[in-house]
Amino acid sequence: MKVKGVPIELNPDWLKNQEGLPKEAVDFAEKFGEVLVDKRPDGRPGFNQMTTSQVRSFFGEMKRIQMKGFEANRGAFNMLRPKLAYAVARANEKSKVKDFQEVTNYLMQKVNDQLTYNNFMAFMEAVVAYHKSNGGKD
Repeated sequence: MKVKGVPIELNPDWLKNQEGLPKEAVDFAEKFGEVLVDKRPDGRPGFNQMTTSQVRSFFGEMKRIQMKGFEANRGAFNMLRPKLAYAVARANEKSKVKDFQEVTNYLMQKVNDQLTYNNFMAFMEAVVAYHKSNGGKD
């Protein structure tokens, strides 16, 4: 999957890696975190950025699922997509929340066991970190 503003193609096979998240996935997360901040030419965060609270809210729910175990919480995992759709509906139409939703939904379709869930979580953790390091604001 190609994502606007990210020179690396999103590869769902990253989630199947037995040794954890590969370097390419972390590189993608770095560029994607920057896209979500929607930097203006002067380097300041843009008006359409995804806020840190939006990212952390979603990530917090994913972390709760991970702590209880993916297999035991498939229902909660399946509810992440509608919760994200609600966040998109509440945001302005140019918000980067939509980009976040597209990438997240694409990868979520490939999550089917604890290994793929753990790698998905590692990817999301990297996105959260790079979003914040690029100036993501509440």
